[in-house]
Amino acid sequence: MKTIPANKTGNAIFDLSALGLAPGSYYTRIRYSSNPNLGPTGYASDGEVEDHLIKVDRNYYNILGTIYQDNNGVIPDGTAMYNVTVNLYDVTGNLVDTTLSNFEGQYMFTGLTGGNTKYTVEVVAPSSYQHVSSTDTTPLDGITEVSVIGQNVTEVNFGLYFDLCYKTPPVITGGLPTNHGITNLGRAGKDNGNWPMIRTGAWTALESKTKGFVINRVAANFEPPLDDGQIPAIIEPAKGMMVYDTTNHCLKIYDGVAWKCFNVQSCPPIN
Repeated sequence: MKTIPANKTGNAIFDLSALGLAPGSYYTRIRYSSNPNLGPTGYASDGEVEDHLIKVDRNYYNILGTIYQDNNGVIPDGTAMYNVTVNLYDVTGNLVDTTLSNFEGQYMFTGLTGGNTKYTVEVVAPSSYQHVSSTDTTPLDGITEVSVIGQNVTEVNFGLYFDLCYKTPPVITGGLPTNHGITNLGRAGKDNGNWPMIRTGAWTALESKTKGFVINRVAANFEPPLDDGQIPAIIEPAKGMMVYDTTNHCLKIYDGVAWKCFNVQSCPPIN
């Protein structure tokens, strides 16, 4: 396959990685002789032949990391993102593999060759998400270059941010003051910011920066048997009624005709 002469000190160096050998068994034949230009076979007047077995096992490596729903560009800071597409490209830009992040936000590419091999990891941002962080110093494009040098490459993490849409609510003047409210901000009454009366047009006002608002939790109805379990078990719903559907895990509002599930953040066309 290849012949390498010994140097002045009697050493001969074979770079197996440069030979591109497939996994398997190989032999090296070492011949010591004073005959010049000695080949692997043929007569050697004063030499000897020694064959040595070499087994080549190609090592394979992995590239892995985690994708976070990140709100400030600091890794790791946020919740894991599931089912995000991640692509892997080789040094020439050819697609090597595609995978999806699991429930813990983790992804992995396996069976990659080492030897200072360069790859590019690309995260495809879902609709309405933006790239806000990654493990390198490249622009926020969801692309990171990595080199596999004889070991696994870990912590190739990415952050994605959901671009929320906020609209300024319409200003209604002349409404009646809200005379009932619950607050944990330490204010209430005419001499304390005139809260909640300053909020107009409501029966009651609730405010908090540390407490969550819990609405009624209702399971979906599977009766009669033909029901697919998408309707909250409320006999006489009223327009504007709001519940949390514990079967389908979403907030539902009754619009007078049907229950509508609110589980996608978006910017409505109207206020």
